[in-house]
Amino acid sequence: MALASGSVVSDQGFPEYSEKSRRFLFQIGGQSGAWGVRVGRCGGVAHEKPFLDLGEARCALFVGQYEHTLDEKGRVVLPPDFRESLGARAYVVRLGERLGIWDEETFATVSAEWEAHRRASVLDAVSFRKLTGETQRVKVDSAGRITINKSLLEGFPLGQPVVLTGSLSRIEVWPSELFHAVHDSEQASADVSAALDRMGL
Repeated sequence: MALASGSVVSDQGFPEYSEKSRRFLFQIGGQSGAWGVRVGRCGGVAHEKPFLDLGEARCALFVGQYEHTLDEKGRVVLPPDFRESLGARAYVVRLGERLGIWDEETFATVSAEWEAHRRASVLDAVSFRKLTGETQRVKVDSAGRITINKSLLEGFPLGQPVVLTGSLSRIEVWPSELFHAVHDSEQASADVSAALDRMGL
């Protein structure tokens, strides 16, 4: 069903979103006339913008999987599709054994959620300072690379391949060996099949 700009969609089928969630449309893949609907969230990140403000509510969307080398200086080339959605600057955060990379606009919302969690004591002060202190703002250079601080690269073998994979609202960077160990197993394939069945896909 086609939706005109400014359409309001039902919350039915989205029980995980609160009644206070805003509704908005965002353009998928930059293709003119291709519109998707999300209720209150963009790639798992809550947006605070009115749904009528479609010009500013456009969400970066990262999909696909690539393997590039992380060089000795901590530099990695971003795939063209990722660069287009990411823009000139981004934020890198350590997420356990992997890294998360957000575009500037989405990260503004992510960081606001961190602050809300801190104020609500969901995130303690020490963890909050560690999380924010270890977050790096990066610039995409003329060769399409970002340079990641060595402090964020513990467990990442320099000069070796890493996997860059789209996770809708962010890019994730994994050591190649770890990524394939987690995702290429028979159990992982079975889990995906089961999840698709539950979603009716």
